[in-house]
Amino acid sequence: MEKPQIIPEQFECATEQTVRFRDIDAFGHVNNAVYFTYLENARVDYVCKLGLMRPGSFDFPFILADIQLSYLAPLRLGEKAVVLTRCTHIGNSSFHFEYAILRKSDYETIAVGRSVQVSYDFAAARPTQIPDAMREALEKARASRRMPRTECDCC
Repeated sequence: MEKPQIIPEQFECATEQTVRFRDIDAFGHVNNAVYFTYLENARVDYVCKLGLMRPGSFDFPFILADIQLSYLAPLRLGEKAVVLTRCTHIGNSSFHFEYAILRKSDYETIAVGRSVQVSYDFAAARPTQIPDAMREALEKARASRRMPRTECDCC
C-alpha cells in the first residue's frame, strides 16, 4: 500500500501515545495487536472530548462493529505516536471513524485505519438510533474539524 498524504488539520482529534516496553514484540517494534489498543484509546479520547463520557464512567452508548488497520511502517520502544481521528459518516444507528497513526518526531505515517461504531441499547441487546445529543456533537465536530473542548477530564 502506498502511504497516503495525511493532513492533520483534516482530523478532529489528536491523541498522543508513547510506545511502552509491553507494546514491543520479539522483533523490537510495536506488536500488530497493540495498534488496536492505540485506536481504542483514540476512540475514548474522542468521545470524552465531545463531552459524551463522564469521568470514571464506562457508559459507552455504542459498540465497535468493525475495525480495519493497514500497517505502513514500524514504531519502536520509546517513540511517541499521534493517533488522528475523524468522523467520516453518521448514519441512523452507526457512525464511522478514520484513523492515521503518525510518528510524532517526523510525522511519518505508521498506519491508517477505520472503524464502525453502532449505537446500542444494552438493556434490549439491540442496535438503536444514535441519540440526538451524540449525533449533534458528532456533526458539530465533523463540520468544524475540531473538538469543542481542549482538555479531557476522563481519560
